[in-house]
Amino acid sequence: MATGARGAAGRARRHSGCGGPAGRHVARRLLRRPVLLDSTGVYAGVAAPWRDRVDVVTGPLEGTTATAMLVRPDCFVAWSAGDAATLRALLTHHFGVPR
Repeated sequence: MATGARGAAGRARRHSGCGGPAGRHVARRLLRRPVLLDSTGVYAGVAAPWRDRVDVVTGPLEGTTATAMLVRPDCFVAWSAGDAATLRALLTHHFGVPR
């Protein structure tokens, strides 16, 4: 079942290999840092000042209607596509001032 853009925040990205104990183990080994997944490229520029702390991947997102998501290393979605100001505020809150 696909997760809509509004319902993605706070949920694990199970269909991305992060669900269940085995998936979480793999995710902890592979996702050592948060990652912004951006299918439009719009939010990659917003996150650019945090690239030393957050990985950015642009390309299609499968299994969701969201166009962008900030995924924590434990595979939970911290933010899903909304306005750039909210993403910027979240990045500043969790990762400090941009460099």
